Amino acid sequence: MKFLGIELSRKSGAVVKAELRNNTDTAITLNAFSQFSVNGKAFYNPSGAVILPRSLLVMDLKQGTVNYKTFNLADMDLTFPTFNLGIPHHVVAADDIQITVKESNNVTYQWYKHNDSLYELPSDRRGYLENTTKDGDVNFLFGNGEFGMRLPSTGQLTVRYIVTEGIAGNIGSPGATVSLNQNSAVN
Repeated sequence: MKFLGIELSRKSGAVVKAELRNNTDTAITLNAFSQFSVNGKAFYNPSGAVILPRSLLVMDLKQGTVNYKTFNLADMDLTFPTFNLGIPHHVVAADDIQITVKESNNVTYQWYKHNDSLYELPSDRRGYLENTTKDGDVNFLFGNGEFGMRLPSTGQLTVRYIVTEGIAGNIGSPGATVSLNQNSAVN
């Protein structure tokens, strides 16, 4: 949301270059948004990767905790399709938000962030605008069926978001201890 030419913003997670070693005889698949612990702080990988057997993979990890919040569309007023995530204080990272909608027929579609205006979106495009409120929450605005596709009246909308410490998440020391939270074979 812009006020007098000023746009409120949120934090971006610190980034660390991590060396991930596979000590097993089988390849390990790391799904995107897997959680890691680096010197006791929460980090995640923004893209998937495969670590080959007995090998080393160097990749960037971003500081933050991956979260999901689901909304029941039947409970929402979709006359003016806007809502807040409900996480104030500028702790939700400015990037890596993903919105999916699982319709009542169990088909899931991804909706895409649009940076300018919904007026530019055709009526069949799944898009939304994202703004930061004055208290640091995230606000989403969806199409109305004329400008951008309208949300379905039933189903579930899920937001994947990252809670980050921003600059406070910098670990500042080379050779940090890295471990994948779900797999002890990676260190």
